[in-house]
Amino acid sequence: MADPDIVEIACARAWSVYLLINRGIDENHARQDKLRHFIRNRWEVGDNETEFLAVEGLKYLKKLDGSRPARRMPPVAGGPKLRSGESGTV
Repeated sequence: MADPDIVEIACARAWSVYLLINRGIDENHARQDKLRHFIRNRWEVGDNETEFLAVEGLKYLKKLDGSRPARRMPPVAGGPKLRSGESGTV
């Protein structure tokens, strides 16, 4: 796989996961360009694993969203039962 392909694949994976988590974001949002620039810079300094770059890209996007409160996911059916007063967060 050619190295520029690594950047594009990592961007596509990070962006698709980001859109799943943040359903109200437009697919062509300006953050996507920032993500691509961030991942390209990481690749240029020697990070060349697609999955690593995608995860780092998601962490970068989360930093950009720093002012937005984290969205809590509903409990999974059949998951552990919480006692009164437990939040379920680690």
